[in-house]
Amino acid sequence: MMNMRGEIMRDALAPHPAYTRGGDTHAPRWQAGSLPVRDVMSPPPLAIEIDAALSEAHRTMQERSSEHLLVFDEDPVYGEKRLVRVLSDRDLVRHLRPSPTRDESESLRSRVFGAANFAPITVGPESSVSDAAALMLHHGITCLPVCTPRGRVVGVVTSRDLMHLLIA
Repeated sequence: MMNMRGEIMRDALAPHPAYTRGGDTHAPRWQAGSLPVRDVMSPPPLAIEIDAALSEAHRTMQERSSEHLLVFDEDPVYGEKRLVRVLSDRDLVRHLRPSPTRDESESLRSRVFGAANFAPITVGPESSVSDAAALMLHHGITCLPVCTPRGRVVGVVTSRDLMHLLIA
């Protein structure tokens, strides 16, 4: 397909490169649910510290066109950073919405820990796509961090990743 300037455009319905191997697409759609999450996950989104200001989170999301930020805190026992929450653009909008008890500038000075989801739901890289989709639907979320058994974040699976899989 060519655009108005005669340049070749990528077909919007062509399989996403992440879902092809050696030129062949993955299994037919009816088998896509059994694929492991590692085959469809995206790289981890940007991260932010739990005590960062919401204004910083807002700016980061806008600058990077990101819908999610992973929220990390230092583990008091091991001294390592660990995933403690996920901040979505919906969480940010909900928290920044004007209310009778606080104005917008007060909301922007608030901290990430007050707006981000508690205890993120995660999946392992070997979890099936259908299990990940079921978790997302059940909990009303659009992003699942993909973690190793030791808790290291290796990617995320988002509703957008699942949509790409359906049209591939």
